[in-house]
Amino acid sequence: MMVMQERVIVALTGACLLCSGLLAARPAQAAFGFIFSESGGSVVGTGSGSLQLDPLQFVETLSAGAPGLNPSSGSFLGGDGTGELALYMGDVGASGFGPGPASPVPTTTGAGLGIVPFAPGFFYLAVPATYVSGTPLTATMTFPGATFASLGITPGAYAWHWSSGPGATDFLLLQFGTDASAVPGPSSAPLLAAGLLGLSAAARRRRLPPA
Repeated sequence: MMVMQERVIVALTGACLLCSGLLAARPAQAAFGFIFSESGGSVVGTGSGSLQLDPLQFVETLSAGAPGLNPSSGSFLGGDGTGELALYMGDVGASGFGPGPASPVPTTTGAGLGIVPFAPGFFYLAVPATYVSGTPLTATMTFPGATFASLGITPGAYAWHWSSGPGATDFLLLQFGTDASAVPGPSSAPLLAAGLLGLSAAARRRRLPPA
């Protein structure tokens, strides 16, 4: 039994060291998450994070349009519909997030940012024209009297992502509901390492005699 416990501890410690090494080697990443829930008879979305634009190809600057969601086309836009947006080209992302058509115009605050697909497998990322890459963004979007079903949204997690350098990926995430298991975020590795460290400590406590 003692030999088996030693082997478990050695294996867990090795896994922890491996995770630590991977984390230390991981380049800096950015991500923006827009989390939507059904609350108080409305669909409410709150977004925060940052986006790394340096790897993306700038396309053009244009006037912002009306905010909203279009689940069937996989497009959305936040902000208040004023000002200018800068478009950048990306090439990996969700093709849609439900069967619904264009939504009613929501109540919004914060940054005008969004996703506009333009061909299979390609999309435009829209951000405020004055946005500085890597700096914080926040936004909210509320659809009074709506549900996911009435908007034609299929609950789940949907991401649009792009390479930001060797071994690094940045992304924009839309999450409808509480289950984001389909799109693990950059925090997965730290959680795994913490879990393994906890298991290792617990195993060591079990084998040590009481003082």
